Amino acid sequence: MGGFTETSPGLETEAVSIDEFRQFAARFGRSDEIGPIGNYFESGQGKQTAAKVRLLGLRACHTLIAVACFTLNRSRDGHSYSCKLDSVIVTPTLRKLGLASLLVAQGFRELVEDDAESITTIYAHSVHPATVKLLRKHGFSDPQPAGAPISALRVTDESRGVFLTSLKVREQATSVRLRHKCVACVNRKKGAVPWCGPVRH
Repeated sequence: MGGFTETSPGLETEAVSIDEFRQFAARFGRSDEIGPIGNYFESGQGKQTAAKVRLLGLRACHTLIAVACFTLNRSRDGHSYSCKLDSVIVTPTLRKLGLASLLVAQGFRELVEDDAESITTIYAHSVHPATVKLLRKHGFSDPQPAGAPISALRVTDESRGVFLTSLKVREQATSVRLRHKCVACVNRKKGAVPWCGPVRH
């Protein structure tokens, strides 16, 4: 997966290993609103059946500060895939900065742009209110009042362009805002305050 290395000094996205994802999730996978944040690799989550798993991480000055997991399952037609946002986890001290939105938007965009994946449906278990809000901005349905709390989006030939534009706008809005702060911090501009804290684990 791509990143912001060239345009955002100090901020980059990249694929992460299963071990790195699991260690990060074990340490920071908890929310005040819902408690533990489940993920695909946890024991007790049932048999792992995804055809493909994509793991994406966001780093601030080479320190991992957020991770996201996307799983892909082959549809009945044997040619297309459904994509699930399995989980997105951000270091607690850096939440509410738009980092989850940035990671999710980039992950969805790259997967949908990849013709080999042929993704036609995207969904997530929207237990966390922030997840519902994030997905609603990209045209996902709100979870039903009864049954499994799932937000979903059908990706058709007609909706694909609009969806990708929405993702790119979200990515750019967050990355540009953080990029300016990163540039000032890396160049040691007077009065520059690192948005990452600096990162403390």
